[in-house]
Amino acid sequence: MGDHLSNWFGARLGFEARLVYIGDGSRPVLGSMAPNGTSGLRKARLATRLRSFLPLLGHAPERLAFNDIAHYLVVTEESNDDVTSKLADGCHMDITKFRPNIVVKGASGPFVEDFWGELTFEGGPLMALTANCYRCQSITVDYNTGKPATDDRGMAWKKLNKYRRVDRGAKYSPVFGRYGYCFGPSLDWPNLTTFGVKS
Repeated sequence: MGDHLSNWFGARLGFEARLVYIGDGSRPVLGSMAPNGTSGLRKARLATRLRSFLPLLGHAPERLAFNDIAHYLVVTEESNDDVTSKLADGCHMDITKFRPNIVVKGASGPFVEDFWGELTFEGGPLMALTANCYRCQSITVDYNTGKPATDDRGMAWKKLNKYRRVDRGAKYSPVFGRYGYCFGPSLDWPNLTTFGVKS
């Protein structure tokens, strides 16, 4: 979008940044996770399937741009706290290693999100949570070195692998988080939630 805009963002963020515009560079969601995709409709509720055949009631199939699999990745603080409890004293699992878009606080326990089917937001938007997120060893990387952490955080994936291989679809990978897609009334995020504020 031009150096003047990138420089403006970089000056405010405190590091080099580049503002980009995706334009028409999106792609369809591959696989069967998208609730409105043709593959996803086979797994959908009856009401969703009926809406897909009525143009005025249906939703356009989801598309992706920068993201890999879904629009959002939802995790809970309680699940992250559980991972931290498995690490040696003094080690804390940095939740950003899981790369979530949305972190929910106040779940009834760790990993209850495995069974969530949807989230609703004030104002009507609905987020369909369609699949678990299988984890790779990137969660062990130390951001400062680009290599696996030398303390117990470098063992986080192995520890997670011992008790979080819970999805038959990926029996050799641990699960942490759920993929989500929003639809419904247009999203007005500033009025739905507060970002970057911890209570």
